[in-house]
Parts: sequence; C-alpha cells; structure tokens
Amino acid sequence: MLSPGNIFVPKHIKLSCSTLSKLDDAISNSLASSTQRGYSSSIRQFLAFCDSECVPQSLRLPADEFILCAFAAQSVRRHSGSTAAKRIAALKAWHASNNVCWNGSKRLAYTLNGVKNLAPDSSFVRQRLPVTTEMLHVLARSLSTSNPLDTAILCCALVAFWGQCRIGELLCNSQSDISSSNVPRRTNITHSSQKGVSSVTIHLPRTKTHRHGDDVVIAHQVGAIDPILALKRHLSVNMTTSSSSLFAYNSPSGVRMLSKSVFISRCNDIWGKHGYKRITGHCFRIGGTTEFLLAGVHPSIVKIMGRWSSDSFLRYWRALERLVPAYASRIRRL
Repeated sequence: MLSPGNIFVPKHIKLSCSTLSKLDDAISNSLASSTQRGYSSSIRQFLAFCDSECVPQSLRLPADEFILCAFAAQSVRRHSGSTAAKRIAALKAWHASNNVCWNGSKRLAYTLNGVKNLAPDSSFVRQRLPVTTEMLHVLARSLSTSNPLDTAILCCALVAFWGQCRIGELLCNSQSDISSSNVPRRTNITHSSQKGVSSVTIHLPRTKTHRHGDDVVIAHQVGAIDPILALKRHLSVNMTTSSSSLFAYNSPSGVRMLSKSVFISRCNDIWGKHGYKRITGHCFRIGGTTEFLLAGVHPSIVKIMGRWSSDSFLRYWRALERLVPAYASRIRRL
C-alpha cells in the first residue's frame, strides 16, 4: 500500500534509517490523499480475494499475471468496467512504488474489457446535471439580500459557477471548522481593472490538483447573477475579520463558517420547490463550464479559466441539445 512504512526494501540494499524514511515519505505522498485511500482499499480487497482463494504468498505481491486476471474477473456482472480498472490501477501503483515487476498483460486488458461489456445497468451512475443560469436567477430571487446566511449562499453559488470551482475548494464540511486553512479567506481576495474591465481574483489555498493552491478569476456578469456584486454585498452584510473564511457569515451565536451541507441543502430546497432535480456541489463547476462553452468561449480558454489540468472537462458538455444548434448555425453563416 502507498502508506508510510510499507515500502519494499530489497534485502541486498543497506541504507540508513534516515534515508529510508525520506524515501518512504516521498513515495507515500506521491498521490493525493483521496487516491491513496481508494488504492489502499483496493489492495485490501485483493489480499482478501487471495485469502479466500488460498493463493500462495509468492503469487500475491508481486502479483502473478493469472491472479491479476482472476481478481479483475470478480467484477463480472457486478461492477462497472471503471471499478475493475481502478482496482487494477491500485495494484499497478503498488508495484511501481516498490519497483517490482508488473505482470499486467494483454490477457488482463481483455479481461477488463469483458468486465466492461458485461457491466450491469445498475452499475452506471447517471451523469450529474449542470447548474444553469436560470437556476441561479431562481436562487437570486428566493434568497434575501439582507439575511447574512442567504447573502453568503448566493455569493458562494455565483463564485462557484462563474469561477468553475469545486465546492470543496470554497467550503468546509463543518460549520464549526473556522480555523481551516484549506478554504479561501477574505485576505485572499484581489481586485483589479484592465482597460475599464474589473475583475476579482480569489486565491484558493488548496485545490484537488494543486496542493499549494491556485487562483480563480471572476468577472462582472449581467443582472442579479453578477458574482462581483454578490461578493461586495456579502462582504458588506457579513462584516467579519479580514482573516475570516471568505464565506463566513454573522449569526445570533457569532461568526459561523458556511458548510457544504448547509449550502447544498439550502440550494436544493429552493430549486426543489421550482421543479428542479437535486444537485451536488460539482454541478456548479459543470454548469459554469457548460455556460462558457455555450457562450462561444474557445475550449482552450475555458480550460485555462477552469484550471483544468487535462481535456477531461470536455465531457462536461452536458447541454448537447443546445450546443449543437448553436455551433451548427454558425457554420451556415460562414
């Protein structure tokens, strides 16, 4: 497993405890903590499978090619192809971190493809719907601009949407977690203006892909869903200290941290009354990306604005029925 104290040291190599500790520290932090947790779980599942099948220790780790195929096949008609592939990826990561031979083969690839083809319908997760500008307008009409909590919620929703942010980059899990250093604070805001166009840069102390943080830039939008005006209103209504969490708000019991659960619950309560389906925090990032693409912003610019490290954002073109006519009509005008 990719966790401290578990690296494999060849018997013929003798190094100091200090050097081995540094190597262990580097390897155990080579992946995001969430990825490490998932991989560790998969390795435990593999070892449990080996126990149940009485697989000899010599064929476990490093894993024999046939055992790898047999383990992957355990997902047949039970899990999606991606689930089986992630479990195998975890084993491959263990082999790479310990610099031992990986016995993956074409037969393993065929096995994984078979698992994918035989995946039950129940294993497919329905794509999350994007938040839309129409939904944001409903939110703006329903939330009170004089209520501290409502003001913070609307501000967060607009920043998350137009900034293509993950909610976990903006909010903590708990309202009481005021000291968290992983969410932006009021001191992380920078105002700027170029050629008469103003914008706000918010430094995110930590993101999913950047441990040391990244910047998100938001610009003015039209009407009630302008994120900069919402930010100014929020900072005016919720006058806390400069070191407070960006979306902290005033309550009768003192300053509170806006949590993910409170934020999502309030948004869904409002949208549910207007016939919208329940959303998750990631739907704001999906919605912002889709909106920029619909507006004709070039995908390469959307990628930079959304701080995407790969082209995976292209699968968030959820509004295909709106995108195709919009782009097809441009072709006819050429």
